[in-house]
Amino acid sequence: ARNISSRIGDGKSMPAVLSLFPEQGLVARSQKYINQAPLGHDFLAPAYMAAYLFNGKESTLAISQGSSPQEAGQKVQRLRSHFARSGKVTPQPATALGAYRGSNPFEGDVIFFGHGPYVVLFVNPPPNADVVLKKLLAVVPEAR
Repeated sequence: ARNISSRIGDGKSMPAVLSLFPEQGLVARSQKYINQAPLGHDFLAPAYMAAYLFNGKESTLAISQGSSPQEAGQKVQRLRSHFARSGKVTPQPATALGAYRGSNPFEGDVIFFGHGPYVVLFVNPPPNADVVLKKLLAVVPEAR
């Protein structure tokens, strides 16, 4: 372990995007980077995820990184189609422009939408999901 630690060196820190996750309800040290099939969908890779606890129930907030707003829009449409086939999907305009709420027996309830080159997903969102998402949107840039 010391040998590996010495090769890594000092001054390493977490990716900056992980600091964008809102603190309220965040489960300590739950932030992670997923390079393959985040939330079971290959097209969402890569993504940053964090676990949250609200009123004793766990939620997951994910930010899928795309190369452009157009790619993020394509990912949103694939998610919309997926939930339309496997369960149900409804527009969620009060949350964000182009937001949807999808649900099926396998994945539960998911709010998702594009934001610049990113797709934001909130799995098993709490009743106050809009408050958490608005905090996230305030700090996640729409362009990079």
